[in-house]
Amino acid sequence: MKKNKNVRLPKKRIYNNSLRKKKADQTQRHIIETYVKLLAERRGTDVSIEELADASEISQRTVFRLFKDKDELYKATDLYVEQFVQVSFQKIQQSDILAFTRDVFNLFEQYENLMMAYMFSPYGAHTRQIFRKKLNKVLTDQIIASRKIKLTRIIETRLAVIVTLINVKIWYDIRSDFKHSSKEIGQAVSWAIEHLIKAL
Repeated sequence: MKKNKNVRLPKKRIYNNSLRKKKADQTQRHIIETYVKLLAERRGTDVSIEELADASEISQRTVFRLFKDKDELYKATDLYVEQFVQVSFQKIQQSDILAFTRDVFNLFEQYENLMMAYMFSPYGAHTRQIFRKKLNKVLTDQIIASRKIKLTRIIETRLAVIVTLINVKIWYDIRSDFKHSSKEIGQAVSWAIEHLIKAL
């Protein structure tokens, strides 16, 4: 039997897995960012999947497809906050303490929702603990190296005060209580740190 050359066979559907993964990653990021925004608005009070789906304008089914349960969403959010903090940490090591101070206070405003979640949510608290230890050590080492000072208990305490001035809570309190901009706060904290280092 001869084959009919005019008959067209149906084309096989080709799935571009890289495009599908990219879209899934974008949706996942959108859900996490919406979650962070809601946490910021509620000062860390938890959000239900239903509320998250509504705010994200994504079906609950899609949310559960990307995050099988609440625990997985928590871990993804924790990682998201941690990655942001790591980028900030790398910047510290590339600039001096005064430049970093001015930059970081501007960064707080630029990523306000993330900073609020960082302050008020349990995920932020976990990352904050880890980051503060690293940050304090790097900043303290920078000051000691630049001033060539001998460490005593008094100097250690003074250094602790200095490095603690670079803090998201200070940014939040001054901005809320005194209505100063992040730029003004960064400049003022930088000025204070500069004078305190000279007085060591």
